Amino acid sequence: MALSIVSAATLLFSVWVSLILPGQVAKPLVSLKEAVDHAATGNFEIDFELHGGGEVVELAKSVQKLTSLLRGKPERGDRAREPSPMNSEIEES
Repeated sequence: MALSIVSAATLLFSVWVSLILPGQVAKPLVSLKEAVDHAATGNFEIDFELHGGGEVVELAKSVQKLTSLLRGKPERGDRAREPSPMNSEIEES
């Protein structure tokens, strides 16, 4: 009888882990992907909430930092016309 209870509890836990937990992990990744997709189109005014800790939140913080830096930069076409130290070093070689 005790073995049946332990087996049932293990089965329920396994079902929970396989159904519920992946959704909790995937949801922040999907939100982060959508934010990065918006940034790729030139919309750097993205905003997303950060909850908890771990690698996904650290990645999200890095994306937020990147988009905030890009907000202050000129458009890509304008940047290509500006002389940069890297371009001048290449041209001098």
